[in-house]
Amino acid sequence: MKTEIDVFSFFQKIMKQFEEKYGKMTFSFKKKNEDFIITDINDSFLSILEVQKGEVVGKIVSDNTSWIGNDLDIKLGEIYSLAWSGKTVVFYCTPTINKSNILLITTLTPVLSNNKVHEVLGSCVPLNKEKFNKEFIILKSLKPFIILKE
Repeated sequence: MKTEIDVFSFFQKIMKQFEEKYGKMTFSFKKKNEDFIITDINDSFLSILEVQKGEVVGKIVSDNTSWIGNDLDIKLGEIYSLAWSGKTVVFYCTPTINKSNILLITTLTPVLSNNKVHEVLGSCVPLNKEKFNKEFIILKSLKPFIILKE
């Protein structure tokens, strides 16, 4: 029997449930020249990443991804560019933190001003791989970095 899930709907449902129970984990970024710069990150997300605000805010994203791993540092330019072009982007990764015991789901939502992207807001949810093992197995067969909601 083949198992199918609507990944985008699954991610939205999980994110909503997590945020209702634990609050939001958020960050934002802007583009300056060809670089993406983190402009803000909340304390909940900093805690999960096990980094200090000064290590992230104001930094170029591609220079600041040692905590992510799994070649996401290469993909972030592509993912962030899609969001900066006005698309809502959902992706997941396995961070190198916490012995890779979590699956981090992230939604990037562009903020428009005069029909131009002014900033991108990110919202994250950490999922314990053991609790979501069935879904994680399904997700492993998918392209792990980009799922677009057109």
